[in-house]
Formats: sequence, structure tokens, C-alpha cells
Amino acid sequence: MKILSTTILILLTFITSGQSSYSKRLNHKGVKQAKKGNHDKALQYFNSAIQADTNNVDALMNRGVSYTDIGKNELGLKDLLKAKAKGLNDEDIYYNIGVAYLGLKQYELAIENNKKALEKNNKLKSKGPLVAGIYLNLGVAYDELKQYELAIDNYKKSIEKDPKNIDTYINLGASLSDVKRYKEGIIAFESALKMNSKLFDVWQNLGYANYMLKEYDLAKKDFLEASKLNENDLWSYYYLYKIYSKSNDKNNACVNYNKAIELGLKEQDIDEESLIKCK
Repeated sequence: MKILSTTILILLTFITSGQSSYSKRLNHKGVKQAKKGNHDKALQYFNSAIQADTNNVDALMNRGVSYTDIGKNELGLKDLLKAKAKGLNDEDIYYNIGVAYLGLKQYELAIENNKKALEKNNKLKSKGPLVAGIYLNLGVAYDELKQYELAIDNYKKSIEKDPKNIDTYINLGASLSDVKRYKEGIIAFESALKMNSKLFDVWQNLGYANYMLKEYDLAKKDFLEASKLNENDLWSYYYLYKIYSKSNDKNNACVNYNKAIELGLKEQDIDEESLIKCK
């Protein structure tokens, strides 16, 4: 039932002093293309900028960010570490190195670098989106390490800095459910649904939390909404089967049981002997 978002904030920088003007212009063009999502063109510009001036650490960092943004985390990390070795030593470089380590599932190193970004200097206080992104990434890393209380703490800090990021609410709700704090998890999921009511997996997680609280009518509503948004949502059909079984509604129980079986539910996945038999 767990959803985990790794949606992350990507930082690009324009220019610093000490670089050739031609290399600066190429880097600037690369940034503009990257912000439009044209990463192939952006990488071409960054490559040219680095060829024109091998000390253009901004172009090196930006190429690393672009690689990371398209999932080439090893190449991205290589560039980012090289940019750091050449002198970049601010919160942005540590943040982006943390992003790359997160993509490579090296969660301890992701945590280490995001913490360095937080500690780097007081300038962070004026960068709400950056700080929110750092706390979100820390939450994701702690979540993957199953350190849920630390994940929850960082998700909450991220929401304080950026209360409009839906992914943070989804992750917070999932972590709260992991530690059986279902009522708090429901608040987080409902906050996410206020931003976007068409996310079947959030309805599914909301249904699971209500189910665990034995709020079966609410859970039924949630799972029905999830299955309406995604007709291949095996687990919503399974939980609907369980809910209808509890009310001794054999017809609806078996309809949902058969849908779940069609979608791949195995008999050994059924965890309650008291459910209605549909064979």
C-alpha cells in the first residue's frame, strides 16, 4: 500500500565570475533549455561550455543536474563531485549531490549531503523552496531506511517551508500509516486530495488508513473512488472484497474478489479466514 514519491527540486545556476564570456553564454543557453525540459539540447550547450572553459564549474554542475534530472544519476554525480572538487562549496552543490545519491539509492550519503546543504550558510533562510526540497529529500531517504519518525519530522518541516507540494503530504501520510498513526495519516492524505482529487493511489492509501481504523463505510467509499480512477487497482478490489465480506454482502464481495483474482491476486495473499468464499 506504500506510495513513496521522489519528486525533487532541481537547481540550476547561471554564471559566476572567472569563466570565459563565451562559455558563460553557452551555459546560460543550456540553463534556459533545461528549464524548458529540453535536456538533450541543454546537455549539448553544457558540453560546449565545458569544452570552451574546463573551469566553468557552473556548467559542470548544471550538466550534472541535467543528467540527474533524466535519471542518469551516476553521470550526474560524477559531474557534481567534479564541480565540488573544482571549488563549488555552497548549499546548491551539496543539495544536488544529495539528489544524485538519492537517485542511486545511497540513502546515508543522500542524508549526509542534504544535511551539509542545510548547515552551509544562513542564506538558506531566504530560499524556502530549496529548504523545502532538502527536507523532502531527507524524508524520502529516512523513509527508505525505514526510519519513519525521522521521515515524518522532515516531511513536516518541508510542509512548513512549502505547504503546496502535494508529494510531501502523500509521503507524510504513508509514513504516518507505517507507524500506525492512521488518524494523522488521513489528514495528510485528505490535504493531498484537496490539491488533486484524481490520484487513485492516494484514495487507496486513505482507504487503507480508514480500514485499519475499522471505519469500513469510509474505507469502502475511498476504495470505490480508487477503483473508479484505476480499473486495474488490484488492492482496492481486494479490500472491497474484505469490506463486503464483513457486511455479509456476498454478491458485491465476490464481484470484487473475482476482479482482484483476474488482476493477479493469489489465494495466499488473502489474510483472513472469515471472508466469504466465492468459489
